[in-house]
Order: sequence, then structure tokens, then C-alpha cells
Amino acid sequence: MQERKRAVHIINLALNLIRQGRRQEGSELLDRAAGSGPPADTAACIDAGGGYLLLEQPDRAVEMLIEAIRRTPDDWLAQMRLGIAQALLGRYHNSLQAFSKADRLNRGEPKIQANLSRVLVRLNRPAEALDYLENLENPDTKIATMAQDIRVEALISLNRLEEAEAIVREIVETGSEHIRTLKLSALIAAGRDRHQDAVFYLHKALTLEPTNVQLRKKLAELASIQGHFAEAVHNLEQAANQEPENLIICIELAKAYLHCNRIGLAEKAAFRAVELAADESEQAQAHAMSVMAEVEAEQGKTEEAIARYRQALGLQDRCLPALLGLGHQQIQTGRIEEAVACFEKVAEHAPLAGRAALIGSRKFPEDPAQLDEIEKAALRPSLVGSVSPSLMFSLARAWEHRKEYQRAFEFARQANEATRKFIPYDPGENRTKTNRIIRQFSQDFFASRRGFGNQSPLPIFVLGMPRSGTTLVEQILASHPRIFGAGELGHIPAWCHSLTMWEVLHGSNRSYPECIEQLSEVEALRMADYCLAHLRTLGQGRDFVIDKLPHNFCNIGLIHLLFSEATIIHCVRDPRDVALSNFFTDFKAKFAGMGFAYDLEDLGHHIADYQSLMRHWHRVLPGRILDVRYESLVEEPEAVTRKILAHMGLEWDERVLSHRELDRPVKTASAWQVRQPIYKTSKEKWRRYEKELAPLERALKEGRACFEEEMDLPPELPFGIEMKEEGNPADA
Repeated sequence: MQERKRAVHIINLALNLIRQGRRQEGSELLDRAAGSGPPADTAACIDAGGGYLLLEQPDRAVEMLIEAIRRTPDDWLAQMRLGIAQALLGRYHNSLQAFSKADRLNRGEPKIQANLSRVLVRLNRPAEALDYLENLENPDTKIATMAQDIRVEALISLNRLEEAEAIVREIVETGSEHIRTLKLSALIAAGRDRHQDAVFYLHKALTLEPTNVQLRKKLAELASIQGHFAEAVHNLEQAANQEPENLIICIELAKAYLHCNRIGLAEKAAFRAVELAADESEQAQAHAMSVMAEVEAEQGKTEEAIARYRQALGLQDRCLPALLGLGHQQIQTGRIEEAVACFEKVAEHAPLAGRAALIGSRKFPEDPAQLDEIEKAALRPSLVGSVSPSLMFSLARAWEHRKEYQRAFEFARQANEATRKFIPYDPGENRTKTNRIIRQFSQDFFASRRGFGNQSPLPIFVLGMPRSGTTLVEQILASHPRIFGAGELGHIPAWCHSLTMWEVLHGSNRSYPECIEQLSEVEALRMADYCLAHLRTLGQGRDFVIDKLPHNFCNIGLIHLLFSEATIIHCVRDPRDVALSNFFTDFKAKFAGMGFAYDLEDLGHHIADYQSLMRHWHRVLPGRILDVRYESLVEEPEAVTRKILAHMGLEWDERVLSHRELDRPVKTASAWQVRQPIYKTSKEKWRRYEKELAPLERALKEGRACFEEEMDLPPELPFGIEMKEEGNPADA
């Protein structure tokens, strides 16, 4: 009895210290009283749960509160606090159960009803949330404020934005909490796809509270949504300066550095997160380990990343970032069943995220009602905008799987339209750039530079339009014992950028490709040797190393200049299938590179530019490039692969036909496909959507005519597939 009283006294003291802001002292006392398990006294157990909530350690709170409820199932306070803890952990279904039980035990308690309505909003049930808020009686000021905020969120979710704005105006007129109204106004503006207005409101709020870390975090989130990752980094760095011990900010900063490809800084931030989490809850440690694993995966340390994700799940088996991260790594390494198991576990606790991940791994829901739930969530206005592009892409894949092609196309259209807002793309600018490349890399240019670069045959460049089969070709060739597949290295685009920067800062002020005129034989050899040194390190003694970067078709001139004996493999696919495959793919690329992929007309112009460029390379570098047609590869994989190997002077090896078993990560959007048997269902996929392709066909024709007129080019033979359709099968 004495020991029980002592525990109660210590917990009460701990709570007082925490409320006074002396969190470290309070945490130490709380751990003393509850560190070895829930206290024997039930009331103390509930108080300990409340203390851990104040300390933002919801997993410890759950442990205390579940034990308290086991002893006294009808304690409404324990149930309510359990609901709060489960919500903080993102387990909204569990949270709803606890709040509903608390509401039955203490009907009409405003705290319960307000929290219950917030969870309903999170569960995509905003109408029910409003019903609960209507019945709220005699709330204190804090709960009334909370309820008002939840009401605005619920109205935004229901797309009743005018009503949400009316509430915000009412708050403004009463003169209360200016920062709060600015935050709500930002949410409404984003829901209307007015993201610049949302940024304005948050910046205005920040001028009132310059040290408000949550405002900085929200600005960073908004910047990431728009693809402004450098801006996101800036805001998170400012937040980290304000609160250097804030674990969540540290984790978000590591992720933001990854988006900016600042791997070294991301690693440093992730290590810091692991250090900060060492004295925190197991949940916090698991989250920190997950971001460290994400950095390791980006560094190419796949097995280390997988091991660390497993370590995180050993601490907390329901850690969503670890489950999702591990699942994606399993897909990249071909362990599809293990990935599906991870995503199914995610779906148990976060149905929306889990189902979307399962669709991405081609595990489609059998019940259309689940797709309807995803659609409701996708159409719910949020900080992302009026629709969620990622969920829309998932719906497009799912309905295509069900062979409801019209519905699938409509979801793909909405997904692309929503994404395109954030990605500037100018087809005229790309055409001008293509013209400049064609003019610069003439036959005379190459004739005057024979002997440049390094004649090593080590590099293999696999290129072509995205979704033309480049990943499949790389995976097949990398199964040969003398070839290593290094993935998308980006050496060549980096050199293009470096040449431009050098000339702008120190030379002729001309950019690439014109500045290539200034490249000396010595400098070309230095560049080539630098690339080769890295390729040899990656290749681990193999005779050939593949750099598979689709858009290197723009850079074949520089590739030939640096590596005149390197193999260049060009993957060709029916342009209509290329366009549709791009149109249905969620590249998650909110920065330069894939802006053309979100509109069929833009795709048509881009493909026309690419076709003109490839015709030019074949003209000025005859016999230099090996074309590999995707349709032929999937029909006769052995025959086509023999042709490629013979072109490289390599002997046949049966292992290339077992490319699915190759133990290497595949990080592109094709990661799932290349682990499957070669299938023919993607051939002539365009016929399913033929009625929708008029903008694509029009742009393709306009683009070809434009190039022939501008460049005064002789008429070109069309691709084989076009000759076949025009009734010339023998020529084809």
C-alpha cells in the first residue's frame, strides 16, 4: 500500500513539473514511477498516460491506458486519453473506437465530442463530424476554439469552402487569434488550388510570430507540394535553428535534403535524428531509424537500408514509415510478396495509404467500395489542393486493371491536370533547345574532333523516351556476367550543366550546346577519365557498365565525343504507347525533367522533338546507335538479346533470359514490371484509349512538319510500325 501511494505521489509531482515546462525533470520522475510497467494504482496509471501525452510519447501513453482500461473498462477518462494517444500515432480507427466508448460512458462531454469529430474528419467522414459538433453543449473556451477549427476542416473536406470562409471571417470580426485565422485561410486557399495565396497567409502569420516552428513546418510542407524543395529546406533549417532538439523537424529536414539531392546533408540530419531519438520513445526511435534507412537507400546501400527498416520495426512493428519504406525497397529488389505483406500491414492501421501502396505493387482491391473510398479521399480538398494526384493515379491503375478504360482515363486525366499546376513546361522552349542541339552537332563538328575523349568500351548507354523499355533492356543485359547495371547515373547531364556554368562564369557566356565549341581535347579526355573511374568502381571488375538514363538521347553528341567506342542502345516504342504509359505513371517529379508527361499534347510535341533528334543522330553518326524496338523485344526476347550482345561482341549467356532473378535494386517507375515475366499486354495498349488520343496525334504531326520545315530536312522514312500501318509490310 505504501509503495502504491509513493507511485501516485511521484506521478502527481511529475505532472506538475511537466505543466510548469520542466519536461526533463518530469519525464525522469514519470519513468521512475512507470518505467518498469503500469503502476498498481489504476488512477495513477491513467495519470501516467496523461503525462506521457503531455510529453508527446503516445506509445507509452497507450501502454499505460490499455492496462488501466483492462482493470476498469468503464472509465471514460482512460478511454478518452487512449483515443487521443491512438490518434497521435495515426491509428484513427482505434482512436474512434476509444472515443466512441468514452462518449457512451459520459454522454455529452464536450472534450470527447470535439476529439471524436476531429478523428471523423481524419477518417474521411466530415459530415458525421459536423453532426457531433452541432450537438456540442457548454464547451469551455479552449474546446470551443478547437471545435471551430474542426468545423472549418470538415467544411473544407466537404468542399463547402464558402461556409468555411464565412466562419473565418466571423472569427476575424471578433478580433480573436489573428494567426489562427491566417492558418485556416491558408488551408482554404490551398483547397481552392490557390497555393500562392496559401503561402502569403502563412508568411503573414510568420511576420507576427517569427519564431513559430509550426508555421515554418507548414510553409515547408506547402513548398514541397509545389516542388519548391530548396524553399522547403530553408524553412526547415530556420525551424531547426529555433528548436535544435526538435526530432520531427530534424526528420523532415533530412527528407527535404533528399528531395534536393543533398545526400551528405541528409545523412548528417538523419544521424542527428537518431541521436535525438535515443532517449525518446520506441516510436520516436523507429521513425528516426526509418529516415536513416531512407538516406541509405538513396546512397545505394540497399541491404543496409532494409536491415535498418527491420530494426525500426523491431522497436515498433506498426511504424508506418518503416513498413512503407521496407515495402518499396522489397519491390526494387524483386521481393514482391514481402512488399505486399508490408503494405497489407500498413492497410490494417492506415487503410488509405496501405491500399494505395498495394495498388502500386499491383495488388488490386476486389471490392469496388474500397475504390469508392479512395475516390472520396482523392477529391477531398487539402493542403495538396482540390484533388490528390497520387490517389488519382492509383485509381487510374485500379480501374484499368478492371478493364473500365474510360473511367481509368478520366482518373489519369484528373491526376495529370492536378500535377501539371506545379510543373512548368514549355513545348516551344524544348523545340528550340532541340533545334540548337541539331545545329551544333553537325557532321563537320564530329569530323573536326576525331580522337577526342577516351576510346574505352566500358560504358554502355541505354536511352530513349521514358517508358520505352530502357529499364527492361538494362535488366536483361545486367544479367550477363560481364555486364554491370548501374542504373541512372546522370554523369552526362552533369557535364552539360558544368560546361554551361564554366562558360557563363569564366568564358564565352554561351550555354550548352553552343559552349561545346570551347571544349578542348585535353578537357574532353579529363571528363571521360573521371566518368570511367567512377564506372570502374561501380562495376566491381565487370567489362561493361550500363548508364541507363532515358533522356540521354539529348546528349548523344557529347557521349560520342567523350566515348567514341562506347555502346549506345536506343529503345524505341510505338509513340502512342509511350505517351499513354507516361500519362498513367505517377513520377512524383515536381521539378525539372518530366514536365511534358502530364498532358497528351505536350507529350506529342516532346516525342516529335525526340524523334527528330534521333533521326539527326542516325544521320550524322551512321551505324553508331543500335535501335532496339520494345515490341520486338517482348515478342522475341532471345533473338533481340542475341542481336544486342552480338553488336557488342559478347558471347551468348543463358542467364540473360532469367533477368527477373537478378539481385540488384531497380529504382525507376518500372521496378515492378521488370520483376515479372516478359508480357505482351503493353503492346498496342493505345487502342484501348484511341478516342482520347486526338491531341497527341495532332501534336506529333505538327512537330514533325515543324522540324522538316525549320531544318529544311530531306524527307525521312517513317518508323517501321508506321510503314506497316500504311500498307508497306515488306519495307517495315
